[in-house]
Amino acid sequence: MTEEDDARYDDLTPEEIAESVASLEAQIREALLLGCPELEPQIVVPYSVEGDEGEAWVVARDGEAALFISLEFEQFGVGFLGEDGILGDGARYPDLAQAAQAFGWAVANSARPTIPN
Repeated sequence: MTEEDDARYDDLTPEEIAESVASLEAQIREALLLGCPELEPQIVVPYSVEGDEGEAWVVARDGEAALFISLEFEQFGVGFLGEDGILGDGARYPDLAQAAQAFGWAVANSARPTIPN
């Protein structure tokens, strides 16, 4: 982000900031659904977490498995959220399709606690 960007954002009202965030969230959701409609049940409102490689936005989740956007590398990735909320064991992918495939594998193969009957 440049100083000009910072100055532009300093002039925004809280309402304008909230509107910008909502617009970005909608754009992310739309892009995910357009590229990988099978992710719809797991798509979440994006939220920020710390990970092995810096800050990331979780955009889809199922249990501990998380599909994220790496803010530093501007790539999609898949990792696992620990009890502390930190994203670990992350791997980045060159495009959404490959990340979605890896996320599906992670969901299918992640351990789940057995619920007694």
